[in-house]
Amino acid sequence: MNNRRFVHMTAACAMAAALCFAAVPAAAADAAGEPASEANETVPAETEAFDEDAALEQISSSTDLDMLDQFRSDDGVKADEWLPIGSVVMLDGTPKTLMIMARFVYNSNTGKYYDYCGCLYPEGFGERQYYFFNHDEIGFVASRGYEDEYEKLYREKVLDRIDVSILNEEEDTEKEEDGQ
Repeated sequence: MNNRRFVHMTAACAMAAALCFAAVPAAAADAAGEPASEANETVPAETEAFDEDAALEQISSSTDLDMLDQFRSDDGVKADEWLPIGSVVMLDGTPKTLMIMARFVYNSNTGKYYDYCGCLYPEGFGERQYYFFNHDEIGFVASRGYEDEYEKLYREKVLDRIDVSILNEEEDTEKEEDGQ
């Protein structure tokens, strides 16, 4: 992997990873027959009917959808093209597979936004190494992650047509203005 994509874990990435996997222990406890934690109580069971209004309210309460509109373009990744967390991919020109663990992420080491952050598959977090990459760098999708109605709605309302190059242009302009 080239150096642009590889970084050691930073505080920002640690926070993104923690947010991505916050519900995993609760889901594991629930599957083991243990009581659900508060974090898991808002996630509907697969047997319950999907409540789109409640899901949209949950998304809207945690994300400024109006603010995101300025980062959308026809060149951005379309809702149905975004890969779910847990998907395993191989990037063009690389021999290893990566598992997607975050989407629409900021790499504080490079000062750039990327479509995805992943870790080596099947190794996982082992050495706390993360890889940042964009959708157009994916050469092969080995496995898609879990998708439900909430995931599809999230991609439609939050991720649809997000274009990280717009954010990176803003970052470059701010650095120039600051004399960096």
